Amino acid sequence: MFNFEKALNTLLYVTEALGTPDFHKVFKVLYFAEREHLAKYGSPIVCDKFISMDYGPVPSKVYDILKAAKNDNGLPIKEDVKELVDSSIAVVGNYRVQAKVSPDLDFFSETELECLDKQLATCRDLDFTTLSNTSHDSAWKKAQGNYEMSVYDIAEAGGADETMISYIRSVFENEATLSGCPS
Repeated sequence: MFNFEKALNTLLYVTEALGTPDFHKVFKVLYFAEREHLAKYGSPIVCDKFISMDYGPVPSKVYDILKAAKNDNGLPIKEDVKELVDSSIAVVGNYRVQAKVSPDLDFFSETELECLDKQLATCRDLDFTTLSNTSHDSAWKKAQGNYEMSVYDIAEAGGADETMISYIRSVFENEATLSGCPS
């Protein structure tokens, strides 16, 4: 189930580590970390819906958070949520994000931080084109054209075997029954 506070803290974690990254780099770090965590541990970090866009996967609700910070009010947002976003992050220029506060690390498991840190180190010095091309994996290709990417395809693109895919499927089916986490 998508957790707004977890997503915001993940956004803060990545942003603080990278300085003032552009949206694209943030989205790619989140995607690669999510893909790795799914493949290795069978669970998502953010539990967001990734959309297959031209320049690679985009986490839908995290993007909404950034649009809210940018005051791109094309979406309804509760006043208390808007205040939390505004007090936590800022959009600099059109597409750079800056953390105003440090993330609350209590939201993360050790394995989530491991995957985030690995992808931060991997992506830190990669340019836009390299990040885009690297993110155009099999999951992106299956959903190409601004469609939602399957969590199972994302895990498979990260190297998950059939046993792990089966495990993820059972967890997500149970979660969907209880909460509606994206599948």
